[in-house]
Amino acid sequence: MSRKQKLRYLLAIYLVIALLATILMVLAFEQSNDIWQALFLNLSTELLGVVLVFFLLNVVFVVSEWDLSDQVAMLIQKFSNPSARDFFKPAPSPTDIQGYIQKAKSIDMCGVTLTTTINRTFSELRQRLFDGASVRIIIIAPKPETLQEAALRSESGSVEHYKKRLDATLTELTYLYKNWSERKNAQGDKVGNLSIGLLPYTPSFGLLGFQFVDGGRLVIVEMYPHHVGYDEPPYFFLTPENDVEWFEYFSAQFEELWKRTTKWVPTESTES
Repeated sequence: MSRKQKLRYLLAIYLVIALLATILMVLAFEQSNDIWQALFLNLSTELLGVVLVFFLLNVVFVVSEWDLSDQVAMLIQKFSNPSARDFFKPAPSPTDIQGYIQKAKSIDMCGVTLTTTINRTFSELRQRLFDGASVRIIIIAPKPETLQEAALRSESGSVEHYKKRLDATLTELTYLYKNWSERKNAQGDKVGNLSIGLLPYTPSFGLLGFQFVDGGRLVIVEMYPHHVGYDEPPYFFLTPENDVEWFEYFSAQFEELWKRTTKWVPTESTES
């Protein structure tokens, strides 16, 4: 029942009671018997008193209900048109990412070099691989043109900077690949899968994707800035429960990037 219908029913009830009280008052004044006159007057005044009390109470509750309705409407409007401050989140801490990896059976990583991320999560990635998880990593190819492209959009503009970071990442991945392949040779199917792809251009965003053991899924997207803004780049978190369309969109973006990579495995020179 809507609020307007409730108000109409309440008004009708009050009018009926008030009319009954008026009739009793008229009957009281027409009575010659004092007893009947007093009885009708008492009933009339009590009914009028009841009407007044309940009317005031209903006014208070109706006003309160209106206030609550207004607050609900404001909340709905806020969530229907969220502020960017509510959507973008601070960067996940290393501890957060390590925790996600420890609970994941499938891990996807995409970035320009991922140097810091790989370094901080090396142990967790290795253990998850040993425990049967699947890991895919996308970084840029160590080619002059790719490094130049990364440098052109960066704040420093240094090709050497990106070459050093990429070399450091590939060194870490060489150790990870060696550890994984040795365990794979020893234990076979009990060990997970490690795949590393080199992208021939710089991605416009970084991505961490997790499929957890309990069935949950999470995608974390980092929007890469141009030239400035490296201290606090925008991040947002996507789950199929809250943002199914955008979750599927960025998951599909990773798959498209993956198709364009070249498979990388350590060579004897990189292992040494």
